[in-house]
Amino acid sequence: TAPLGMRFYNRSFSEGGAHVLPKSDFPDDANETTVLVALHGSWNRSRKIGYSVHRVVLRSTGEVKTHDVLIDGWLDRSSDSAWGRPVDVELLPDGSVLISDDGKNAVYRLAWHTTPPATTTTT
Repeated sequence: TAPLGMRFYNRSFSEGGAHVLPKSDFPDDANETTVLVALHGSWNRSRKIGYSVHRVVLRSTGEVKTHDVLIDGWLDRSSDSAWGRPVDVELLPDGSVLISDDGKNAVYRLAWHTTPPATTTTT
């Protein structure tokens, strides 16, 4: 699989090259350097892999501390068919993440809520 897009950031960086995010807008380990990586997905393997966005947390030495899948679902493992292919990630000032998909020609917005969003009811 091809890691096509990735973004580094650390809230302790100053503006001008890195994204500065509020503490509440990203899960866990946000005080350390985090890398978001879009895995485009394989097409020439007997079993497809990728089709996901990963989160890699780095130690201050640059070594990988943790690596996990942040979001997936573009690949149906039971049928080995993909309905989308993540290409790149972009961080927005509010802490949300845009994920581009050239399989569906779409852009998705991934956001975290520290409190549940308000709901409205009509009577």
